[in-house]
Amino acid sequence: MNLGLPRLKRNQQRGSKPRCHLLTQGTPETVAARLTALAAPFASIAKSNDWMPQGFDRTDEATLPEAARLLPEAVRVELKRWWLAVPSNNARTPNWDVASSCTIKGKPGLVLIEAKAHDQELIKEETGRKNIEAPVSASARRNLLRIEWAIRDAALRCPKVPDSHGHCPEIGTTRCPTASLGRGSSRTSGFRSCWSTSAF
Repeated sequence: MNLGLPRLKRNQQRGSKPRCHLLTQGTPETVAARLTALAAPFASIAKSNDWMPQGFDRTDEATLPEAARLLPEAVRVELKRWWLAVPSNNARTPNWDVASSCTIKGKPGLVLIEAKAHDQELIKEETGRKNIEAPVSASARRNLLRIEWAIRDAALRCPKVPDSHGHCPEIGTTRCPTASLGRGSSRTSGFRSCWSTSAF
């Protein structure tokens, strides 16, 4: 379905991407209320917080080591060092569909949203894993092993099994429906979001 959104490329006008821009389109008060509704009860977003993207005006998505609007430089440098064993211009860090600064238990934090428009997008991610064997370069192999370690390290912060709603005491996760964009929209579309209670 082509939505006729001139600021998005043709191949970006379907699936979860336009929904993320619609989620962050509007006045600061409106967007903050939407994001808070997604993050509750773990986090709250105020109109003074920053988020990426910003509707259809600023369409760049967040990779945290480059997200100067969301994090101070020292934190961004440390995040890149934590995620990558061999940082380089070609090495990629996670790209978040929506990211926002927020307040968690009275401390500054982040809401990170990975959006999926339908179940097939989830299935594709669950089955895909890059092979760390040759012909992958030594640097790429080291980065893949570091990423695997980083994911396990983050998982240790969630010591309890999530409840039936997917909620976890230290790393919150939730899934909720998105608004329909008209005919052809998937009935199973939804946002999957997570956020850490770590202060920075």
